[in-house]
Amino acid sequence: MVYFPRFWGGLPFPPSRLVHMSVEMNMGRDPIHDPPTEIYKRFYSEPQPAKSSSPDARIPADSSPTPLSASFNELSMRGADDALVKMALMQVLQDKTDVNYDIVKFIQHTLGFTPDDIPERAVGYMLDEQNCKSYSSRTYHKLDTPHQQDFAGERACCHAFQDIVWDLVRQLQPTAKDTRSFPAKLMFLHDHVVQGDFASYKPDFGYGAPIRANKHRWEFLGACGEMKKTRASHYRAVRNRPITMARIKQLKKRQKVLRRIIVKRESSEPPKPPKPSKPPKLYPKPPSHRMTTRAGAKRKAAPEPVVQVSKKRKAPTVKTKQAEETSISPPPDPRKRQLIDFSDAELQMAKYINELLSHGIRSYAFGFLVQETRMSLWYVDRMGMATSQSFDIFQDPELFLLVIAALHFANRHQLGVIPLVKYPDGTAQSHNKATLELPRAVSGKGTAIKKSLSFRLRVTPSSPLVVAYGAIGRGTTVVPITAEGHARKLFGDDKLVAKMSWPSVHRKSEATIIRVIRKKVGEHKDAKKYLENIVDLKCSLDMSGMEVKLPRAFMDLSEPYEPRLLRTLIMKQYLPLENIRSLNDFKTVYKDIFGAHHWVYKIAGILHRDPSLSNFLFYYDNNNKVVGILADWDVASSKEDLAVLHDGVDAAERPDNIGVDLPTSTPKLDDKGKAEDNSKTHDESTERRPRYRTGTGPFMALDLLTTTKIVHRYRHDLESFFYILCYFCSQFRPATIDNPDARFEYLHGWESGNTKQVYSTKYSFLGNHDGALSSLFQAADKEYFPLFDEWIWPLHKAMFRRVASFSNSLENSYGLLASALEQHEDELVEEYMKEFRDTSKNADSLITYEKFWGVLSK
Repeated sequence: MVYFPRFWGGLPFPPSRLVHMSVEMNMGRDPIHDPPTEIYKRFYSEPQPAKSSSPDARIPADSSPTPLSASFNELSMRGADDALVKMALMQVLQDKTDVNYDIVKFIQHTLGFTPDDIPERAVGYMLDEQNCKSYSSRTYHKLDTPHQQDFAGERACCHAFQDIVWDLVRQLQPTAKDTRSFPAKLMFLHDHVVQGDFASYKPDFGYGAPIRANKHRWEFLGACGEMKKTRASHYRAVRNRPITMARIKQLKKRQKVLRRIIVKRESSEPPKPPKPSKPPKLYPKPPSHRMTTRAGAKRKAAPEPVVQVSKKRKAPTVKTKQAEETSISPPPDPRKRQLIDFSDAELQMAKYINELLSHGIRSYAFGFLVQETRMSLWYVDRMGMATSQSFDIFQDPELFLLVIAALHFANRHQLGVIPLVKYPDGTAQSHNKATLELPRAVSGKGTAIKKSLSFRLRVTPSSPLVVAYGAIGRGTTVVPITAEGHARKLFGDDKLVAKMSWPSVHRKSEATIIRVIRKKVGEHKDAKKYLENIVDLKCSLDMSGMEVKLPRAFMDLSEPYEPRLLRTLIMKQYLPLENIRSLNDFKTVYKDIFGAHHWVYKIAGILHRDPSLSNFLFYYDNNNKVVGILADWDVASSKEDLAVLHDGVDAAERPDNIGVDLPTSTPKLDDKGKAEDNSKTHDESTERRPRYRTGTGPFMALDLLTTTKIVHRYRHDLESFFYILCYFCSQFRPATIDNPDARFEYLHGWESGNTKQVYSTKYSFLGNHDGALSSLFQAADKEYFPLFDEWIWPLHKAMFRRVASFSNSLENSYGLLASALEQHEDELVEEYMKEFRDTSKNADSLITYEKFWGVLSK
């Protein structure tokens, strides 16, 4: 999580530390959550010979470009490579997309609008004939070359389409006075870049404030649209029939859903047996009365949320011998999914709607795609995407009218803004006077706050809104706020932030973890001095998708792979490391955080698992003393949860499970059972846990960047601390007279989106191959260069120069063990198992808190 840096180093995108904050490194499945049978299939299928010590000989976690969250880190620093962006989107969305959803239901569930909501008009509605002719007769011809760009055809088509829409809007709202709460207009953007924090994209249409096309910002757009038209045709006037109210009423009869569920590629693993109990879905299908029935009206309030695990469908079974001998195949397992291939136009649209959801305070985003004369609607949230049936805007003008009317009368919340955020009516391009309203909360100490809490948004150039890049995932959004009313009585006048995210329902709440940490650390006489180095949580709130009126909760979509919920944490605002004033201040902050991390692990039994530059924060107290803060505990785990034995390997008793991360039951973090963000306890079974490694690429331990199934250990976090120190010392550029904004330079190799490159670069760095370690610091700022002699070189000499060889030995042992298991060579299994345990134990004894602190405290 990043707390409002004042600069982005003059780059067209924020530094990668803003983008990869707490990145879910999607390297396949998270080994800590994999059942043994799946691990055998994926890792024991072929004998793995011993690896050489060369880094290239090792098997990285994923030699192909990593999915969205990681590959965009690299893109953000060197400019948006369109092909790579689309490839990343394809990887992320192709197994999380529902298509051909009924258009009438799609509009009803997303924009809260029905055919009954179209205003009555005695003469009906009409598409403007001249504009329709202009649109039909034009072609889309767009040349993108280094020397020329021909947008004439596209512009003519877009102008004509815009005029058709505007004419319908005039018929829908004949009066000049606009009384809508979100006074937006569909605008052709004239090939202008929409301003934002990431890529420089040019969607054809934006739905937002009626301002100059080059002034639009992604965070204030309500929707986006794209057009592709390659054929000219003759528009027949006979098409221009009136859209009567009778034809509009007939739309209600369109009940058939012509959709194709896009589900995940069939795996070779056998279907898992059904569980004896069938918990209800996270998003149960609601009764019809929950849907909006009037224009601009909100969906009816849902009951209090119950966060529950989606039920598993049973795998097909064959009951008789006769059935086994028949040539008829059993019905396909609905859990097994096929991948979808997007067309170029669809990937272009996905690129824009991904950008839209990466800005603003949103839970979902809405858009449309026009290809020739056919239109489809697009919806994306943090769990996946859905598209509607396409329809011909001329042959089905009543559907086109329904789309335009629904868009015209939609408010901000129906276009994706989180309902907890309230904007004054009539504002479309500002956060001024906007508020965050929590209907209830749980205090930092775990007691229920039954009164509603109000906070004023405080978004300024020095305290901007910060949103994680990428539509799918947690989508962490950090909003600067100040307390008002009852909240001010509770929390005072401090500058605060609201951290809003969509984590997996199977993740332990970050708020709960923070409460436990503060309670246990505060009660320990030796550790309590580090209480000031833990984030100050004011309150928190969990809300289900249904409670925040997420369209997915009301739509008949395929179950998401990773059900998510909205979590809001209100915390004190801190400063990022760019604001550090001196070398001594940095050293104090670093030692504060290092000590706090150790005592939290020792006393509370909780391992952070994601130390990174963006999680190192600080503040100056009333005496101008600098205080370091370790933030972002949302991927932390307890010792029990990590299933670790004293020798550093997995706790499973079976010998063939050695080195494999098997989960145990989730620890009960709060022994007193205090209120936990309105969430009910849910099962965290092996199959339903999030399946990704956790960490932030440039700072992840070497072991965790490989296929070796190593449990995340305390030493891995210490290794991350070393990388953070090296990164800061080599890349930080403090403010000067010539460059008044401090910044971090881009560290090539470390910040790549490809895990193989990250691994190889850091492998060479730790081994100091060709002077890689020394050369990294040649351009370091002279004020911070002393860190190299005082801390970095002694730490490397004492511990980290041997990390690469230990990591290589662990994978060698793991490969030999896997081969022995595959060949059922029991004696060799025992031998290699012991070798693996001994190597892991030696690595643990090499990298210790005592050695690390010994260097820092000199």
